[in-house]
Amino acid sequence: MSGKNLIGPEPLSREWSEVNQNIELLCEDSGMRDCWFRCKVLKSSLKLLKVQYYDVPAENRAGKLEEWFPKSKVAAADKLGMRCAGRPAIRPWPSGNSSDLPLKVGVAIDAWQCDRWREGVVTGFGTSTKDNLHVYFPGDNRFSAVERKNVRVSREWIDDKWVDIEGKPDILSFLSSNFSPKVNLPPLPPVPRFPVLAEASTPSTSTLASSKVVPSSKLQGSEDVEQRQGSATTIKAQDMEVLNYKKRLTIRHLEEKARMTAAEPKVPKE
Repeated sequence: MSGKNLIGPEPLSREWSEVNQNIELLCEDSGMRDCWFRCKVLKSSLKLLKVQYYDVPAENRAGKLEEWFPKSKVAAADKLGMRCAGRPAIRPWPSGNSSDLPLKVGVAIDAWQCDRWREGVVTGFGTSTKDNLHVYFPGDNRFSAVERKNVRVSREWIDDKWVDIEGKPDILSFLSSNFSPKVNLPPLPPVPRFPVLAEASTPSTSTLASSKVVPSSKLQGSEDVEQRQGSATTIKAQDMEVLNYKKRLTIRHLEEKARMTAAEPKVPKE
């Protein structure tokens, strides 16, 4: 169901009117984008639910936070094109335990972080064990190492039933080819065996001092000259940083592909 759009003005068919029912609410606020919070239903009106969060304290720290949440709220499309645009922002707690299911690169997951389930996608594994995962979180555009025990396989709640999410095995090459210099570079988890790429060098003071300067009659002053030189240096450093980042993603993609190929059973020749 990659990049699928839901059609219809009322994607949420369930009323969610049962008091004390356990649900999850999707938050898309800045800093908490693509996060599911655990709640229970307190009251239900025609268009709103009053909920109480299990893991978010109230402002005065007395009890848990309560708020009204719109029943018809839907999620925006994610930039990876893996999840449904227009999916409901309210769903029941997932049934069963998927924390021990096998995972592969490109599988959509939810990671338990900071008392919430954060949506992400697996980009790799620890070098010595698969107990640690490398995960990309598109909501805040960052990579992070996550323990396997804190991860569940992500699914969608569509038409009152759970639906599997199609994986994206080429996630690393996708991120590399679609990477934009305008996006802040997230730190990658350290991976052994990768060659150390040269960082962009900053011109020394003597180099800047020896640079040719346009006569002051054509500029506002020496301060403008220094500012322009500094801006050019910053642009070159950013370009080099983007290039290095793409190289690291490509190297990781090739190593992961080789590892998966080596793990495949060999068919004996007849």
